[in-house]
Amino acid sequence: MYRWPVEHDAAKTAWDWFWHLGYLGGKAAHAALTRDFDKALHHTVTAAALLANWHRHLIAARDAARGGV
Repeated sequence: MYRWPVEHDAAKTAWDWFWHLGYLGGKAAHAALTRDFDKALHHTVTAAALLANWHRHLIAARDAARGGV
């Protein structure tokens, strides 16, 4: 499985995270409405992974702002 390097996420703004999450949420909702539940579950898990990465990004930014505390 391919994983983007840490530098890829470091360049993202809060708006980048937000719009990507909205895109994945829309895909999950559309799949659920068309009863493609496997695809809906896939997009939901992908959105959860995005939130986990955004969370990690925010923690790192907070710690850097505090001087590495």
